Amino acid sequence: SKVTSIKYQDHMINIVDTPGHQDFGGEVERVLTMVDGVILVVCATEGIMKQTRYVAKKAMALGLKPVLVINKVDRETARIDEVEEEILELMFDLSVEEDLSEYKTFYSSAKMFASFETLDEVEAFVKRNVGKTGEDLMVDPTSDMGMSKILDYLIGNISVPNLLGNSEDPVKMLISQIDHDKIFGRIIRGKISSGTLLVGDSLNAYNFKKKLVEKGKISKIFKSNGVSRSEMEQAKAGDIVGITGFGKAGITDTLTNMKGSFCISGPEIDQPTVCVEVLPNNSPLSGQNSEAKMGFTEIKNRLLYEAERDLAMKVQVEGSTKVLLFGRGDLHIGVILEKMRREGFEMMVSCPKITMRMEKGVKVEPIEHLTIECDLKHVSLALDLLMGRKADVTDQQATGEGDRQIIYAEIPARGLLGFKMIMESETNNSVNIQHSFLRWEPHKGTIDKKSKNLLIASHDGSTTAYSINNLEKFGLFFVKPGMKVYEGQIIGLSNDKEMVINPCKAKHLTNIRAAGNDENIRLAGIKVFSIEEAISFISDDDYIEVTKDFLRLRKKELNADVRKDKKKRKTMENDLIID
Repeated sequence: SKVTSIKYQDHMINIVDTPGHQDFGGEVERVLTMVDGVILVVCATEGIMKQTRYVAKKAMALGLKPVLVINKVDRETARIDEVEEEILELMFDLSVEEDLSEYKTFYSSAKMFASFETLDEVEAFVKRNVGKTGEDLMVDPTSDMGMSKILDYLIGNISVPNLLGNSEDPVKMLISQIDHDKIFGRIIRGKISSGTLLVGDSLNAYNFKKKLVEKGKISKIFKSNGVSRSEMEQAKAGDIVGITGFGKAGITDTLTNMKGSFCISGPEIDQPTVCVEVLPNNSPLSGQNSEAKMGFTEIKNRLLYEAERDLAMKVQVEGSTKVLLFGRGDLHIGVILEKMRREGFEMMVSCPKITMRMEKGVKVEPIEHLTIECDLKHVSLALDLLMGRKADVTDQQATGEGDRQIIYAEIPARGLLGFKMIMESETNNSVNIQHSFLRWEPHKGTIDKKSKNLLIASHDGSTTAYSINNLEKFGLFFVKPGMKVYEGQIIGLSNDKEMVINPCKAKHLTNIRAAGNDENIRLAGIKVFSIEEAISFISDDDYIEVTKDFLRLRKKELNADVRKDKKKRKTMENDLIID
């Protein structure tokens, strides 16, 4: 989330941009406490997206009045009337109060700096600009056709609380964000509810339980203006600022100079639903990069640092060997792991598990609202998958575009693991899948997932085109010639049964043929995983090996004989019946 402000006429307008995906809802919930209204920006072509629905739901729950802006109206593919109907349906679905449902609608083309209040104005503008390109399309932002009408409406219609700006009034500020600067260190950010902050002021930080967290002194005050950041000597009520000088105060804590405990109530943050184990990398190819960050302490501290900034993420340290990372979904977890990967961290990640909780003695699990848009010929596939994953299909309808269908369902969050990848693979990426958290419900029982038949490397070495060419008939490969592999690494997906194979065989010189090279061998394409896809793909006895340069899948137990023996013992234990 990004925060800035702009000076318009005699007003200072604070602008907060939110992430939209429901996996990052914890940040959405926090930043909404800093605003007094919402501009809901919707594309005139794409219409309502899952992030639109999610942010609108959270904003309406806080009673924030929406202003609708339908953007990109100059596109040839714009379908303005249909998008307005979608917005109206969204408001009905959210069951908002009557005063919130009476929203103002603007139409805009951000790249042209133009905004309009009526569809007639949009039509006239598009006709005037047919055939124009580049700067000829742009309008003067300060003109009647610019963005000023939107800003004027915000000033006149968004109710602003009576902020106290007198320096003698008590200081109150709810901490909503934490940033880190290479020079100034830890920066806590929030909106000042009352009073005035001065550099050098001493303040107390209290948590939501009204317990003192820290006493500190303001050393710097920062405020964003446009795309730049400036340093200030003081800030008053209504300003969204960042301050330094506090090492322990965290998100949802309250800064104040009042005597005695005090706190501003913060938003309720939805709890994490997915958990993975994160461990130091111990594979045969670990440490190939001399600059890699591999230590358990380094990994633990990096995850704790991220959890400090994101209340929807939880970190639980398990001894000195692994960390449990809890998040909102596979994307939420995948983003932090991808950031760490680019920063040079090496680690192993386990198969995700869905978090459960007890309510009144009953085990409950998270349920997601799922929307699937696909071709009619793929509907039966989707319904079969949903049935096997304990989903309840609530509706199915045609989109009006060819033979496309939309399926609405309610599904346990654990049933979504791997669902998107299967659908995209079977439909040649022609499916559109969206989901968002709905509610907690009693556990729906075991979901029978088909075990994947894998191709597993039997030897350490470098893969050869000669060997892969001979083995391609057995399935789809994840590695290409010349890549280093090791025993126990998952190198492909089998067409039939699980197979342990050697992809490192070379073509040897004999009396009747030359070793030659592999230039003339033509190989099929390989499957390349993102971290998010890999998390959904692996099973309970697998790990993802994450390094800066490579993403590998591997078995927890690398030795094939040991794996076979463990599997045999487990089968015998399951078959044992005790009277």
